[in-house]
Amino acid sequence: SSGINAEYGSCGITAEPHRASITMGNEQGNVLYREPLEAPCRVSWSKDNSARIYGREGHASAMMNKKVYIYGGLGLEESPRELAVLNTDTDTFNEIQINGEKPRPLCGSSLTAIGANLFLFGGLNRETGWNNDIWSFDVGAQKWLRLATTGIKPSPRDKHTAVQWGTKIVIYGGFGPATEADVSEDSEDDEESVKFTWFNDVFIFDSENNSWEAPKVTECIGMMPRAAHSATIYKNRMIVFGGKDSKSRNQNLYVLDLETMCWNNFNDAGKRPSPSSFHAAAQFGQFMIVYGGRLNDNSHHSHLNVLDCETGGWYAPVEGELPPARGQCSLAIKEDGRLVMFGGSNDFDMFQQCCKEFDTGVYYLNCGDLKSVTIPEPTPEPAPEAIEMVESSNQQCDMADKCVDNKVDEESSFKLAGV
Repeated sequence: SSGINAEYGSCGITAEPHRASITMGNEQGNVLYREPLEAPCRVSWSKDNSARIYGREGHASAMMNKKVYIYGGLGLEESPRELAVLNTDTDTFNEIQINGEKPRPLCGSSLTAIGANLFLFGGLNRETGWNNDIWSFDVGAQKWLRLATTGIKPSPRDKHTAVQWGTKIVIYGGFGPATEADVSEDSEDDEESVKFTWFNDVFIFDSENNSWEAPKVTECIGMMPRAAHSATIYKNRMIVFGGKDSKSRNQNLYVLDLETMCWNNFNDAGKRPSPSSFHAAAQFGQFMIVYGGRLNDNSHHSHLNVLDCETGGWYAPVEGELPPARGQCSLAIKEDGRLVMFGGSNDFDMFQQCCKEFDTGVYYLNCGDLKSVTIPEPTPEPAPEAIEMVESSNQQCDMADKCVDNKVDEESSFKLAGV
C-alpha cells in the first residue's frame, strides 16, 4: 500500500518504491521518472484584479481569521519592516504601523499562527546576518514581543520550514552559519562552505511555556540536509518535499512521524513535481498542494501538483490559464476551502544572483473540488518458469528465421533438429 498510512518498516529503512519508478542520475542529481496518474478532477485559477500587494520574495506569511499576515521579504524597494495584512474577504492590503520594539527586516524567516498570536522565527538581515530569535505578535493588542526561551534552540538560519503541530511549532532544515557539528563530509573545501551549511535537524518550540526541544531523531538512509524546501503536517506526520542541498535541487519526499521521531521515505505513486527549491506548499485535508519553484537550470515554473496523502498518488488537476511562473511565493487556505497564492519572483539573474521580476497579484483556486486519486494496480510480473519458456521460444524462433534465410551452417541446422 502507499500513502501516509503505508507500512514504512523499521525506522530509517527505505520503503519499497512503486515498480513504475526509475531513478536516473545526471549532473544535477537524481531525477525520478514516472508516468503521471490521471487527474480525478479539474480546477482553475482565478485572479483577483482588485487586490494588489507589495511585490516581494522570501517573505513569511500565516493565515488567521480570513486574514493573511505577511512579514519581511525582499523586493525592488527597501525591505519592508512592518507587518502587512491581506484581508481575503474585502480584498484589501495594508501595513500595520506598530510602535515599540519590533523585529528587524528579514528574509527567509517563518511565521506561524497559534491561537491569537503569530510566531516569527529566524531569517536573514542584510546588515546583521542570520539570527535565531523568536518573536510573538499579539494580534489583538497589535504588539511585538521578543521571547525569552529555555531549552536547546536552533542555530541561526533562514530558508527553513516551520509547521504548526497543536500548540507547538516544528522547525526543520534551513541554511546558515555552521557549527562544528554541522560541518559534514559533503561540504565543499572552500572557505565559504566551512562557514555556512545546510541543516538536517529538527527542533520543537512549545508556545505554552516558550521552551525549545531538540528531539532525538532517527534519520532515513541517504537523507541530505536541505533548505528552501516545503513541509506540511497530516495526521501527526510532517511531509517534506524538495529543496536544495550542497549539490543540487531535488524532488525527495520524506515523512517524519512526530510521535516516534522517525524519518522514512514516503511511498508514493505518479509523477512527482520536478526537482525544485523555493516552491510553496499547503495542506488541505488529505491533500498536500505544491506550487511553483526554481528548477535546476534556475528557471521558474507555475505548475501545481497535488499529493493525496491517503493513497500516495500525485496528480496535476489545473486546467486553463496559469499564473506567471515564480518561486518564493506564499500559499494560504481560507476556511471556505479556497487556496490563496500571492507574491514571489521570477527572471533569475545569474550574474547578480537575484531575481528581477516581482509579482503583485493575488490568485485563488478552489481546493474543495479536489478528489482522491486511485492508484492503478501494478501489472503482475510473470513467474520465472514462464520467463524461461518465453526466452527459449524466442531463441528457437530466432534460429528458425536464420535457417529460412539460409544464414546458418549445417551444424546449426542439426542443432535445431535435435541431433
